[in-house]
Amino acid sequence: MTVSDAATRSPVPAKTPADTDTVMVRARQLGKRVSLPSGPLTILEGVDFSIRAGERVAIVGASGSGKSTLLSLLAGLDTPSSGDVELAGTWLAGLDEDGRAKLRGEQVGFVFQAFQLLPSLTALENAMLPLELRGERDARGPAQAILEAVGLGERLNHYPRQLSGGEQQRVALARAFVARPQVLFADEPTGNLDTHTGEAVVNLLFQMNAESGTTLVLVTHDPELAARCDRVLHIDAGRLARSSHADSSRDRPDAVVEGDSSRLPDAGVAGTTSSSASGSKRLSQRMDGRSQQNWRENCGLLAS
Repeated sequence: MTVSDAATRSPVPAKTPADTDTVMVRARQLGKRVSLPSGPLTILEGVDFSIRAGERVAIVGASGSGKSTLLSLLAGLDTPSSGDVELAGTWLAGLDEDGRAKLRGEQVGFVFQAFQLLPSLTALENAMLPLELRGERDARGPAQAILEAVGLGERLNHYPRQLSGGEQQRVALARAFVARPQVLFADEPTGNLDTHTGEAVVNLLFQMNAESGTTLVLVTHDPELAARCDRVLHIDAGRLARSSHADSSRDRPDAVVEGDSSRLPDAGVAGTTSSSASGSKRLSQRMDGRSQQNWRENCGLLAS
């Protein structure tokens, strides 16, 4: 069973794939400026582009070029100084912070360089969290199914500190895809991994993306990773310098998962176990203050 099979057979309602002519992400004259003691600093200026449903787009540029800031603006984690962003059919300027958080919870998944797993939660509980925050009645079933699909069926009850870097990023991928988002934002997803592990994680990322039909927007310094996307946006000194089509023929849908067989292991059918985590408190209530703050800043899915 593939990752998409695991999600489809789980209790999470399937989203209807957007038509490929649908614009899923759009930047319109996007700008970001900040005030410093030395004077105003322009990070982004006049950025215009659109990304259609199902596209895989890499954002590249030198350190300090503004690409990570651009990703934060596209995801509604930060607000622009000028211009606007359309995300999954909604213009973000018309939403307040709670509205943007609701949109992200319903439509967006995230993968980060530093994994952003919550240390007080197990691998299973980390994967359950987006579904629980969205109010799903059964978060455990689909979370367990997708973790099994990425080869972590034996690590469900392990905490992040007990997992390798590659395993942590696989948990992060499972967490990102479990709610079947329309858009996945990835910020340097292999930046904290060695070359071999990073390659395995990238293979898994693109396999899951292909199976789910999710629109993928990723920031990377890696030209080989960018070449596996459909299109590359080149950011230079805060401006969109050019947009080029990448050589996506390098993509390998039947990629090897880290150190395992030649395909993803089959995922079992999601059970009917209650979504409640161990103990009486909901997962979000078991997060310590620092974890909650990290999630507000990086995912924006928790209420302030």
